[in-house]
Amino acid sequence: MVCVTKEHNYLMLLNKQLEEGTIDEEEYAREVKRGAALISYLGMGNVNLMDANPNPLPLEDGDIVVLCSDGLYKALSDAQIYEIISKNADDLEAAVQELQMQAQISAGRVQDNTSIVVLSYRPNV
Repeated sequence: MVCVTKEHNYLMLLNKQLEEGTIDEEEYAREVKRGAALISYLGMGNVNLMDANPNPLPLEDGDIVVLCSDGLYKALSDAQIYEIISKNADDLEAAVQELQMQAQISAGRVQDNTSIVVLSYRPNV
């Protein structure tokens, strides 16, 4: 399993600013309450924080790619996601349904919105 991007949220930005000295402890403490707010997302326009892998990730026949929001990867571990995908590799729709269900169970009442796209790379089909 390879993760090629990282999360961008307000708390991460605050930590970076504190480390760089562009804000002080007092401002950090005041702003940390909004720490989980996203500061970069698709559809936002003029995105300042965006990951772009400078080295293409070669895919091989049968590789499975999972694109998801934090509603999934914060609710389930990489191992849980991998297990569900592996178990349902022949039925990706079932994989997505199980991922969604398990994320909802795991997160409980604090469930975030969850977006999941699962793709199977088949160059010769």
